[in-house]
Amino acid sequence: MALRLAIGWSDHVVAVSGQLARHLSRDLWIRSSRIRTIANGVHLAAVQRSSVRSELGLGSADRLVLAIGNLYSVKGHHHLLEAFALLADQFPELHVAIAGRGDLEGALLARAAELRLRDRFHLLGLRSDVANLLVGADVFVLPSLSEGLPLALLEAMTAGRPIVATDVGEVSAALADGAAGVLVKPADVPALAAAIARLFTDPSEARRVAEAAGRRAAAEYALSTMVERYVSLYSKLATVARAHRLPASDAKPCDGGSSVA
Repeated sequence: MALRLAIGWSDHVVAVSGQLARHLSRDLWIRSSRIRTIANGVHLAAVQRSSVRSELGLGSADRLVLAIGNLYSVKGHHHLLEAFALLADQFPELHVAIAGRGDLEGALLARAAELRLRDRFHLLGLRSDVANLLVGADVFVLPSLSEGLPLALLEAMTAGRPIVATDVGEVSAALADGAAGVLVKPADVPALAAAIARLFTDPSEARRVAEAAGRRAAAEYALSTMVERYVSLYSKLATVARAHRLPASDAKPCDGGSSVA
């Protein structure tokens, strides 16, 4: 009810994804013409050399899969860990790191120990150096069970990382239906493992999707692009508001002798 009231007093509504726009239109009875979709934009600081590999004690031959997201079930990190177990023997140099914090930290570490992967499974905690982490990663994985348009995905695209992601929310749209990253079904552990293996065993494919992700991020998800779209919307609304103001000659006196337009 609060949202409906706020929207009733608004001239326009902005959604950050097409999926959210459809939900708003359906659930809050908003005409689609009143909703504009403006995707979030991201900016990453330039990083020439990552420190995360030395932080984890990785050598030049080691490979690092990175996920970013708080440690909750919906983020699907337990599926990533199980996929890691399927890949561990094929890729003995493989390490998996997750940046984020949450209730599942203990459970994930315990499961990694059961799988005898504890020395190759790293929980990095809450990090502010996302660009540094991404530059040091060989593959970025988004194993979520549900998402809208996740900023971590947009940051990985901006960093030009090869991406494996579950086909949830707006992820497919962001990755151009798989042209800018490998899409898998959520909670499908064998498919997740196969997609990661595919990027490791086919460097040309990994390079292709990484370059496509970088180009798409620059075109659609740059912070400057988001700002330009908001400025355009505000300018349009301001023009409409000025057009609806009464000319000075049409102003009528009120009780106090002053005039209102």
